[in-house]
Amino acid sequence: MQASGAHAIVSPKVIVIMGGLSMPMMPTTKEMVRDLTLSHPEAKVAGICFQDMFARAGWIGVVPFDFTINAMIEPITVTRHNE
Repeated sequence: MQASGAHAIVSPKVIVIMGGLSMPMMPTTKEMVRDLTLSHPEAKVAGICFQDMFARAGWIGVVPFDFTINAMIEPITVTRHNE
């Protein structure tokens, strides 16, 4: 799903949130992302970021991630949330 062009009705199975959205100076807030995910309660929510960006930006616990992939220079961790 792309946030431009004509509005389409979608029923996603997975919503992938990229860590760049949580970086400083981005116009997207954690509450906006949370509300988007809550509007699709049947979808799993996956977060993919680098260098602990979701945690550093305070998104963990606000955005209802089912799992996150946090890539660090070493190691890469995968954490399951909301089992």
